Amino acid sequence: MRYQRITPENIIKKLCLNIGSNHRVLEPSAGEGAICKHLLLKKAEVHAFELNSEKRNKLKKENITVLGADFLSYTPTENYDRVVMCPPFKY
Repeated sequence: MRYQRITPENIIKKLCLNIGSNHRVLEPSAGEGAICKHLLLKKAEVHAFELNSEKRNKLKKENITVLGADFLSYTPTENYDRVVMCPPFKY
């Protein structure tokens, strides 16, 4: 088995179905940013974390607000309406 690297569009649409422009959303493990990019198209306010420094830099270039590398060491200073992520999965 191998790991899927980018969350498929049909999964992203289901994850983000009830998220809109009035939502502040946290993505704890953004990876390539597929979910974040979809949320930005929906005009949501998106904050992300990503362990991989190269991916973090790419996310920043996509105008995604990256709060840091390790979500588990984060102490929120604001509330989020939604937390959305898709951990690695096998197919």
